Amino acid sequence: MKLRKTQTGYVTVLVSVLFGLAFTATVLGSAAYIRSTQALSMASHAQVQAQLKAWTGAELVRQYLAAVQTQSSANLIALAAAVNHAPTPLTITGVQGVTATLMSVDSATAPTQFTAQIQGSTASNTSAASTSTLQAVYTVKTSGGGTTPALNFNRNLVLGGSINVISPAGSTTQYSVNVMGDVTTGGNSITGVSAINSTGTINIGSGSSFQALNSDCDVVITGSVTAVAVNAQRNICETGGASVSGTALANGSVSSQATESANGTIAARASPTGAASCSAAGYSGSGTVAATCPIPPTLGVDLNSGAAGAAVVNSDGNVTLASGTIGRLSDVGNLTLTNYGAVNPGTVSAGTYGGTLTKPQYDTQVNVTRVANNTVNITPAVAVTLTTSAFNAYNLQTVANYAFTFDPSGLLQVTVTNVNGVINGTYWVGNYSSGNLDYLCSTVTPGSTAGSVTCATPAITSSKKICYGFSAQNSCFSYSSSAGSMTISGTTMAPGIVWFRGNLTVSTGTYYNTFIATGNIATSGADSVYAPNYAGYSGTVGTTTYAPTGICVNSQFPSLYPTQLCNTSSATYNATASSGIGNFAFMAGSWVGANYPGQAGYVGGNVSLGASSHAYGDIKAGNEFSSGGSTTVAGSATALAQGAVVQNSMGGSTTFNLSNLPATLSISGGATGTGAASGSTSIVMQWARYL
Repeated sequence: MKLRKTQTGYVTVLVSVLFGLAFTATVLGSAAYIRSTQALSMASHAQVQAQLKAWTGAELVRQYLAAVQTQSSANLIALAAAVNHAPTPLTITGVQGVTATLMSVDSATAPTQFTAQIQGSTASNTSAASTSTLQAVYTVKTSGGGTTPALNFNRNLVLGGSINVISPAGSTTQYSVNVMGDVTTGGNSITGVSAINSTGTINIGSGSSFQALNSDCDVVITGSVTAVAVNAQRNICETGGASVSGTALANGSVSSQATESANGTIAARASPTGAASCSAAGYSGSGTVAATCPIPPTLGVDLNSGAAGAAVVNSDGNVTLASGTIGRLSDVGNLTLTNYGAVNPGTVSAGTYGGTLTKPQYDTQVNVTRVANNTVNITPAVAVTLTTSAFNAYNLQTVANYAFTFDPSGLLQVTVTNVNGVINGTYWVGNYSSGNLDYLCSTVTPGSTAGSVTCATPAITSSKKICYGFSAQNSCFSYSSSAGSMTISGTTMAPGIVWFRGNLTVSTGTYYNTFIATGNIATSGADSVYAPNYAGYSGTVGTTTYAPTGICVNSQFPSLYPTQLCNTSSATYNATASSGIGNFAFMAGSWVGANYPGQAGYVGGNVSLGASSHAYGDIKAGNEFSSGGSTTVAGSATALAQGAVVQNSMGGSTTFNLSNLPATLSISGGATGTGAASGSTSIVMQWARYL
C-alpha cells in the first residue's frame, strides 16, 4: 500500500509502505474499533462496517506519519509546513472505502500534533450506503531515552568476554542488540546496551544491567543480571540474584529467586503465544542455542525459593510462595505457600485469588480474599518484530573506485573508476623493479606470473602506485586466483571504495577505504580501516581530528582521490555520493545462480575481526559476524545470515565506540554523527471522536 500526498505546489513527501501494513492496520483498526463499541451505538450492519473502515483509516494515517518521521525529522517538518498552509489529502490504495485528510498541525516548524479527518464508507451507490467520519489527533512523542540498534544479527548470537557500547558524551541515546535467533552469554560483561530484542531465547549469565529484554521465547537471567522490563512470549526465569525492578511480563510463566525489594511487578498469563517450539525466525535462526526455562508455561508464578517475592504479582495461572513477600496479589488460580515449619512463613500483604488457598495454619500473614471466577487483566507481551535486508557484493562492483579481479592467466587486475589522474579502465597491478611495486600497468611483459607481474611500459611517471608495502621491496598484495583469495598487508593503499572478487584478508596497515568482497573478509595484525565517510575530506573537521589523514587530502596519495567523493574546488566532501556505501568499513558476501535467497547459492558473507583490529565505520556481513581479542568498531554491525550456519560470536574485548562520530558518517543501525538529536520519536493517536 502506498500513501501519497496529493496536494501540489508546496512540498511533496513520498513514503512507501509495504502492502502488508494494510493487514496490520486493519487488525489494529479493528481492535481500536472494538474497544470503542462500549461507548457507541451501532445503527445497522452497514454503519458498523463504515465505522470499522474509519478506524482502519485512522491507524493507516498514524502509520503514514510514523513512516514520514522515520525517514527524517526534516520530512516531518516539510509535511507540517504543507498542512499548515492547507488541508492535505492522502491517497490510500489497497484498502477500499477509506479516505483521509490532514486538516491542521500545531506548528509548521516544530510539529507535535497533527489533526486528521478519516472517512469510512460502505455499500456506496446502493440503498444501504453508509459513511462514518472520525476526527483524530496524533501526537509526536519524543523520549530522551530512545533506543538505536547498534548490532543486528539474523542468526543466533553468542557473547563472551567484554562487550561495550560507548555513547556520545552527554547523550541520552540508548542502544540495542537485535537478534533473529537466540542470545547466549557466559560470564562476560555487557555495558552500554539498553535493550536486547530476540526472536528466540535470551539467556544471560553475567553482571550486566538492561532497560529491556524482549523475547519471542524465554528470558533466562542469572547471577547479578538486572533489568527494568522483561517481556517474553513464553517464560521468564530469574535465578540467583537476578531481578526485574519494573515489570516481568510473560505470556507463559515466571519464576524468580529475587526478593520483594528487588522485583517490581510480575505478570504471568499462563498461556504462551507463538512460542510452542521456541524456534527463531529469520533466514536460518535455529533457536536452539540458549537454554530455556525449565518450568511449565501454564504454571503461573513460582516464588517457591527462600525469600523470593515481588511488589505486585498478577497471574492467570497459579502462584506459589515460600518465605518471601508479595505486596499485592491478583491470582486467577490457586495460591500455595510451601514453606511449612519455617520461622518466617510467606507473606501476602493484600490480594485476591480464584482457586484454593494452601498454607500453614499458623501463617497469619496471608491477607487475601477468594473471589469466585476471579479475573486478572494482563496485557499480553507482544512479539518481537525485526526488519531485515539482503546483500550481494556484485551489485556494488560498478560503484567501486578499485575493483580487483583475476585475468584468465591468474594475474591481478583492477578496474579503476572515478579516480583523479587515472583514466577509467582496467589495469594490471605490477612492478617496474624491486623498488617500484604495486603500480597500475596498461600492459605487462610476456611471461609475467602471479606475484611477479612486470609492467611493459618503461616510464614510471606515466603510471600510478596504488599501495605502499612495508618497504620498497615488499608488495601490498598476495593472492591466489585458484583459491580466489587475496591478502592486503602494508602501510596503506589509495583511498576510496575497494571491491574484491573472492575472499579478502586485511592485515597490518592503516587504510582509508570501504572494503567489499564477494566472499569472506578477515582481519589480522594491528590493522585500522577508516571508512571514507568517517575520514572525510582531510580527516579533520574544525578542531576535531577523526583520522590521521583524509580521503581527498591524503598525505600518502595526494593526487589519487575519488572524484565522486571529493570536491576540491570547494574543499568539501560529498558523503552522499556513494549512496551510503562510504559509511562502511567492511561488506562481504554474494550469491550465484537462481537459489537466492536460499542458502545454497550464497557465497561467503562472513566478517571476522581479529585481535587489535580497528574498524571506523559500519560492518555488513551477508552471513555472520565474529570478533575476538581487543577489537574496536566505531559504528554498527549487521549480519544477515544468508549463508551456511555457524553462529555469530563476540569474545575477548569488543567495543562499539559511538562517542565521537563525524557528521559525514551515518551509521546504518540508526546512530548518526555529531549534532544528531538523541532519543526517539513515535507517533501515537491521542484521541478520536465521531463527527
